[in-house]
Amino acid sequence: NTKDLSSFEGAYELTPGAYYNICVEKDSLYFSTYGTKEKSALIRKSERTFDFTLPFSQITFQKDGFDFRWVDFTYHAKKVAPPMSKDFDFDLNRFTGIYSNKEHNCIYELVVINNKLIARHPMHHNVELDIYAEKCIYAKNSYFGKIDFLFNSDRKVEGFKLSRQNLTNIRFVKQK
Repeated sequence: NTKDLSSFEGAYELTPGAYYNICVEKDSLYFSTYGTKEKSALIRKSERTFDFTLPFSQITFQKDGFDFRWVDFTYHAKKVAPPMSKDFDFDLNRFTGIYSNKEHNCIYELVVINNKLIARHPMHHNVELDIYAEKCIYAKNSYFGKIDFLFNSDRKVEGFKLSRQNLTNIRFVKQK
């Protein structure tokens, strides 16, 4: 019944920057990548477990999220606040600049093009970034993951921490 399924509704983060949405429609549960219209029905197997669309895969809901099981691997997705809408009211230009991480010998340039924040890397294609919250940006359609910006006492951006699958809080310092 819909009331029973509604406790599973919400936004979930499987890996840093990988957000998914669970919703209820007509007494069925659906899975989608956050911000997209395509969705897949989840077929109920038990009170908290549903078959997923991939072969040999299922989702089991827990109190704080869900476990995504695929073949022999299990990944936990935590329930999170949904990302911001596209109607934000802060200046993306405050995030622009060149950022570096000396340990990994890596540089990213953040620029604004057509009111979108873009991450540029000398060896990779440009990555369009989406707003999660005022201090957090992620890439919905990419391997990139998410950025948590770091501010000084004057509220100026001094760097960011990059996280994605298997990497957590890799610190980049703003150069200019």
